[in-house]
Amino acid sequence: MNKKVMFIFNPHAGKKNIQKALFPICDTFFQHGYNISVFPTQRANHVYEIMEQEQDSYDLLLCSGGDGTLNEVVHAYLSLQYTIPVAYIPSGTVNDFAKALQLTPQYDIAIQRFLTHTIFHCDICRLNQHYFSYVCAFGAFCDVSYKTPQSIKNIFGKAAYFLEGLKQLPNIHSYHMKITTKDTVIEDSFIFGAISNAKSIAGFRSIATKNAELDDGVFEVLLLKQPENAMQLQSMISALMTQSIDPNLMIFFSSNQLSINNYDHAEFTMDGEEAGSFEHIEIQLISKAIPFLV
Repeated sequence: MNKKVMFIFNPHAGKKNIQKALFPICDTFFQHGYNISVFPTQRANHVYEIMEQEQDSYDLLLCSGGDGTLNEVVHAYLSLQYTIPVAYIPSGTVNDFAKALQLTPQYDIAIQRFLTHTIFHCDICRLNQHYFSYVCAFGAFCDVSYKTPQSIKNIFGKAAYFLEGLKQLPNIHSYHMKITTKDTVIEDSFIFGAISNAKSIAGFRSIATKNAELDDGVFEVLLLKQPENAMQLQSMISALMTQSIDPNLMIFFSSNQLSINNYDHAEFTMDGEEAGSFEHIEIQLISKAIPFLV
């Protein structure tokens, strides 16, 4: 009996290259004894609806899109208690998560690797009731990824995020928070914070991703305080560029759970997509939560 593949893809991700690859992908899987059912997403959060309706009837979940599409897949997968392996073909602009797992956007190469696969059990994080694959963040520049027009991303790639981010420099402000882990309590004002389980964020490496592993049972936390003058700002930028820590302006640590009292109602993003504001936040790492084919 042939195995069954559920193929969910975002037809508008990146430069829409996945649309051209649709038939070759289906044909290759069919040649190797798989029946494949195809589900193009039509709107935000459509992935959850598809996976809820099709639950428990497949041997493999294949998905393609950008980091936002993968975020929806990860959330639905764990919320609906899926257990089948996940194969991911990145087709977005930056594809941070895919780079961490060394997954190629070349669908023909990707499929051959999937067919002779190794399973990697990846850690996943949860913010309150929503799961995310590699980062949640607040503060300066966090909305750049979803406010940058797709047409600009297509032209400039990840450099488009720089262009959009420059517009925000005059409007950066800080958010007062209390962050509690099992080891410490931190209360201060921050212009940026990221809780990440990633090798890169928005295509770039920082101290938060320098030594990160996706199956080590912890996430990394980076918090940037409000610089008081131009000299402090330059010191912070230099530290970020060299993947080091300025202890006067930056806080960095690892943990597997934390809580945040978000006093100033900072807006959060998850995997580069708008997530909203939460008065109280609980973040927990779920160890080796999803079996990815790599």
